[in-house]
Amino acid sequence: MICDMLDYHKVSAWWMLCSSKLIPRLTVHPSAFKSLMQYVYTARLETHIDGVDDCIRLAVQCRLPLLKKELEDMMKKVTSFECMKPGTSVKTLTLESTELAAELQQDLGVLGMQAVPQELRTWVTGVDLPLMPVVPLYLTDICFIVLGYKFYCHKVFFCGRSEYFNALLRDHFSETTDDDGNTVVIVRNVSVEAFAAVVYYIYTNIVQVREEHVLDVLYAADMYLLPGLKRGCGTILGNCLSIKNVVSRLRTARLFQLPQLEDQCTRFISLHIDEIVHDEGLHDLIMQDATEVKGRQETDSIPVIDDIRYHITSDVQTVSEMEEASEKLKIIDMLLEDLELDA
Repeated sequence: MICDMLDYHKVSAWWMLCSSKLIPRLTVHPSAFKSLMQYVYTARLETHIDGVDDCIRLAVQCRLPLLKKELEDMMKKVTSFECMKPGTSVKTLTLESTELAAELQQDLGVLGMQAVPQELRTWVTGVDLPLMPVVPLYLTDICFIVLGYKFYCHKVFFCGRSEYFNALLRDHFSETTDDDGNTVVIVRNVSVEAFAAVVYYIYTNIVQVREEHVLDVLYAADMYLLPGLKRGCGTILGNCLSIKNVVSRLRTARLFQLPQLEDQCTRFISLHIDEIVHDEGLHDLIMQDATEVKGRQETDSIPVIDDIRYHITSDVQTVSEMEEASEKLKIIDMLLEDLELDA
């Protein structure tokens, strides 16, 4: 599969050979080649309807049978559509290949996995791939070093996915040096496990993180400006809430601005308020929220209390649920009274 992907990228070299007259040229419009490159890299192709024939010719010459078939099938649909609606003329064809998209994701996953040092790969996905194809190191152009571990990667992925890395690699900060034609970047303040997860995410857009490393990855995602990875870490944290960790994870949600995780935490607290009511961490959080609004009015609402109350009452539908909600609200009122708060 990775070989197929590399064959796709050889299309660029093939076009250069055409230009140098080493092989006969194809007479096609440059926009067709642009559409072909878009398809190769994104599994999506846009072209003017007049350029479809050129795209098909390129697909045949570049040995891309899937593209040829998909274009021909799409043209049949366009012809059928125009026949059903006389007077309608389709000017632009847009093709999105779900089959190629799946293959690309798998191929990029191999690239991402291979960028991670061998001894760290199981920390990313939990499964090593002993027969995984090898991409020659001459195809990489950046080496990140984390606590002595070397990650051989491709600048284009990091610059395209992260504004942090884009600035780092384009502006040549002091921590970057050149070595044998590759840029070497010493990465600090991040664990090797967290950086391995970052690398895999950048290549695949997939969040693969073990629970014991999720906080480190969340910190790295925030620093490297990867909001999708942050949200993914928030999902992992939200899926393993407990009586013991829910308050600390609520604080984490606020610190890293993860509203979905914050909502999950307050909902969890509302469901288990009778068990969490004595948690000192919850008391401290309530007092902190109260202090932030107390300067305005002493009877102002307290955000965390408002959220818990909302979840207690939002799903009430039956009489028994109403009674249960009433008991939980009494527990909250008693807690606020013990904390000498009015909200």
